[in-house]
Amino acid sequence: MLEQNLVEFNKKAQVQIFVVIFLIVISLVAVILIFNLSYKIIKKSPQDFCPSFLNSVSIKKACYLNNEEVKIILKRNFNYDFKKIRVLFNPSNSIWEISGKKCKDVRLEEKNYGNFCSVILEGEEKSYVINTTDLGKQEKIVLFVGDEKFCFVEEKIIEDRC
Repeated sequence: MLEQNLVEFNKKAQVQIFVVIFLIVISLVAVILIFNLSYKIIKKSPQDFCPSFLNSVSIKKACYLNNEEVKIILKRNFNYDFKKIRVLFNPSNSIWEISGKKCKDVRLEEKNYGNFCSVILEGEEKSYVINTTDLGKQEKIVLFVGDEKFCFVEEKIIEDRC
């Protein structure tokens, strides 16, 4: 009789151990799933924010004024909150930034280098001139907008003459 009670007790203990281990495994899986989901929501990539910027700015024209300067005409179609524009030149992969601060190698068409380069406002069209003396001949520009995270907007072939 004692032996039979001991066997039943061992079976109950084994079931309880199995249930505890099963609950621990289920809890770990739940914690991992919740962590992954919340991490994706909290840390979104720039591409998650980019669809809203796609049509906000367009490159009307990109052309060489002379051997040392490229003129870029941008139009801001509607207002999405971004404070900076980055222009990437290919094939050199050199980046120029327009951010409302003093610009050394970027100027508005009617201004001199070293003045403030303001970011275009909604409905506005502006011509920027970029000094490309050190780059050599470039084939195209790629436009990005943003603040801390930048989004691709458009790319355009640079015409030989304006």
